[in-house]
Amino acid sequence: MKKLHSLLTASAVAVTAVFASAANLKTVDVYALDQVNIMPIGDSITFGLGEDGGYRKYLDYSLRQKGISFDMVGPEGQNSASFKYNGQSVNYDNNHAGYSGFTIKQQYPIPSWGENGLLERLQSKDAVKKANPDIVLLIIGTNDMTANRNLSDCEKDLHSLIDYILGNMSEDGVIFMGSIPEFTAYGGNAQRVANYNNTVKKVAESYGDNVQFADVHGSLNGMADMSSDNLHPSGAGYEKMGKFWSEVISDYLDGASGTPAEPEEPLGENELLRCGFENGLSGWTARGGASVSASKAEFDRGARSASVSGRTNAWNGISYDISDLCPAGSTINVSARIKQNSGDKVKFKLSVQYGSGNDAEYDTFAEGDIASGEWAELSAENYTVKSGSNPLFYIETDTDTCDFYVDNIVISKGNAAASSPSPTSSPSPSPTQHDSRLKGDIDGNKAVNSTDLKLLVDYMLGREDSLDDSGAADLDDDKKITIKDLSLLKSTILDPSSSAVPTTEPTAVTHDTAYMSKIRDQITTSVPSSAMGKAEGKLEHVTYFSKKANHDKNANVWLPPGYDESKKYPVFYVNHGYGGDESSMVNGMGILEIATSLIKSGEAEPMIIVFTHQYTNPASNKESGNGSADVPYYDAFVEDFPDSLMPYIESHYSVATGRENTAVAGFSMGGRESLYIGMKCCDKVGYIGAGAPAPGIFPTK
Repeated sequence: MKKLHSLLTASAVAVTAVFASAANLKTVDVYALDQVNIMPIGDSITFGLGEDGGYRKYLDYSLRQKGISFDMVGPEGQNSASFKYNGQSVNYDNNHAGYSGFTIKQQYPIPSWGENGLLERLQSKDAVKKANPDIVLLIIGTNDMTANRNLSDCEKDLHSLIDYILGNMSEDGVIFMGSIPEFTAYGGNAQRVANYNNTVKKVAESYGDNVQFADVHGSLNGMADMSSDNLHPSGAGYEKMGKFWSEVISDYLDGASGTPAEPEEPLGENELLRCGFENGLSGWTARGGASVSASKAEFDRGARSASVSGRTNAWNGISYDISDLCPAGSTINVSARIKQNSGDKVKFKLSVQYGSGNDAEYDTFAEGDIASGEWAELSAENYTVKSGSNPLFYIETDTDTCDFYVDNIVISKGNAAASSPSPTSSPSPSPTQHDSRLKGDIDGNKAVNSTDLKLLVDYMLGREDSLDDSGAADLDDDKKITIKDLSLLKSTILDPSSSAVPTTEPTAVTHDTAYMSKIRDQITTSVPSSAMGKAEGKLEHVTYFSKKANHDKNANVWLPPGYDESKKYPVFYVNHGYGGDESSMVNGMGILEIATSLIKSGEAEPMIIVFTHQYTNPASNKESGNGSADVPYYDAFVEDFPDSLMPYIESHYSVATGRENTAVAGFSMGGRESLYIGMKCCDKVGYIGAGAPAPGIFPTK
């Protein structure tokens, strides 16, 4: 570490002139006599396949802007190369140890293109000892995952590789083990990548200070930052990686010098949490597809803030688990300093999520407009934390997806005697009581929400033998539990202002037959020949990891003619009949032909169509042929759909989210499951179609 310390001491003396402008903060590019050796090691992502220099050229540029004296080292490349950046020709050090197609260690039999073990290649070149690195940036494992290697074998190989590198570099040096980016080529999926990256983190943490985990994956916006080969980063992705590595190195050197930018302020009286991000993210994490990092680019106090970028939805942001900090019933004050540079004012929100998945509830307790280019405070006093599992505090926007910065977040004890601020969403009406239970409050938690809906659906499907209080489920007070009660409960949850739950004496309800008579003439019973033209657009076969099945499943995704990633498209999920798969409804049913025709004529909005494979059996991807035995595995798709398939589609395609942009339909068994999905996922699906649905939707007597 002496070498690094002398470098930092000399640099601190040399870099003394700082020029501030409205656009940025620049430091004079002065190099000390000493320097730090940086060795990028890995596969084609380190090499820079798809873009010469990959992330390394952006890292080089960023380090120079910070005034850090360094030398890129490694057996490959050359000392000088150049690229166009911000309209100028920029030189960069192109030495590295990145090898396309390489796995952690050599696998046997050896592939047709030759040896491809990274450990063996480094050993044969004596690469680490000759390069004498102070810092190693390691990203390896993508090719191990495309080969579907066992994670325990990968873990052993990573230990062998790290042991070799540590044994051939300075004992004061450090290895940063980077997580691999997401990919979908060769059967890749988010879950497989996440499992491998957890292994990388586990290995890094087993070594102590000389090996540190660096979340490269988190610096990227999923597949949106990957190239068309779905395996390597795009130009924008490589740029983000370079900037990420620059921050990692800068923060490390700051720590090595013993002079961190600013210490975190101590907690004040009654304060539960105070974070200025001076020492990193300190437990704050990204929400949704956002990337979150501690940044020196902007700050309100101290020398850092949290940068939130790559947001594809308004709810993507920065979050913190407050379950240990703020127990249910506690009253808190919350404040945060926020800055955005979009050019327009943006409405921000402070919110809490309780629970997860279909049972999640969201409570916004503060919101306000923040002007562009200025730090502003968003705060709320005396918010009462509700009961619910794993409360997650987060900062989001109303509709905008701009990047933003957050600084100086403070959570303190509030005044329990004061009234808690009301959520910005419309409160549910106060239903009439049945004895001591609210109407619709089937689980007895004094709230009417999707949990109650799930309990009622499970009871009506025969999955639950009884309800704790059948009176709470009898919303129309007719002494029976029927589909009418389910409809009333669903309407109340989706539109609290509708007051669907009777609050006085029951009123007459229009029967479905009257409604059907009204719209019968509007229903098309045959497809006009004019709608059966040639199918256009693009069909992609994808693989995603099913949490319910605990293995990969397939789907076909149709992108409409002229698909443009800069636009957002509604999604139509199509479910096949018994014995089918993701390809059964693609041909012969006219779906793509009709969709193409309607879109081209302007009668339908351009949409993405997903052809599903419903059968969700942990033991098999194929039905047994015994219809009654297979039915439960079709019904299991009702959970696979919102938990795995929808998140995959929404993270890999340009999707307009929300129930108003989501439809599901199917034929036979697919019709049955579409109806189930419509009932169980009414907060996610707004349109349901069922053609000749299979029997068993509701029990009969």
